[in-house]
Amino acid sequence: MQTTTARSASFDRMAGYASMVVGLGGIIYAVLFVTLLHKATKGAAVMSSLLLLVGGVLSSVVMIAVFERLRSTDQGFALWALVLGLAGAFGSATHGGFDLAPLAHKVVTSPVTNANPTDPRGMATFGLTALALAVISWLILRGGAFDRRLAYVGFVAAALLITLYLGRLIVFNPKGAGLRAVAYASGFVVNPVFFGWRGMELRKGPASASHSAD
Repeated sequence: MQTTTARSASFDRMAGYASMVVGLGGIIYAVLFVTLLHKATKGAAVMSSLLLLVGGVLSSVVMIAVFERLRSTDQGFALWALVLGLAGAFGSATHGGFDLAPLAHKVVTSPVTNANPTDPRGMATFGLTALALAVISWLILRGGAFDRRLAYVGFVAAALLITLYLGRLIVFNPKGAGLRAVAYASGFVVNPVFFGWRGMELRKGPASASHSAD
């Protein structure tokens, strides 16, 4: 039993750092997104694709740790959030890998304006991830496995991500003022706060969730 607990705490700490890295990567991705809107350089395209790939892989670690925290609140909904989150994470990683492959050989049109067939208009990166965040936030409010204030940030993050997905799907033009404002709010403020805060909560280890039984 002691070995299992130690392993769980170690995984939580790793997931906490991974969440913080994803949050920081989100800020860098937002900067690169702005860069690609104005000038599609190969360097910016390579970096943005790498961030999607690495961020997706790291997010899968975070999602498993979050599931372990939330399963005592409602295992069915926690599992649904895990499935949605993993689909979003691997969709993001595949999106990044698909965009990165041709960039290793030649300059191509910016992935910001092209519909990626592995993740059309960010269905996984934005859409499925938004749904996962919404379910996670709801479970946090129900059980308190994390600081409940984090749930409100999560709801805002989910709303911004789903708006980005729908905007890219319907409006199509990423240079539109409204869509850019949502992207800036999501990438520069809300997502980094949510992922960083969640990372700090995870680093506290499973013991911090002991109050969730109330």
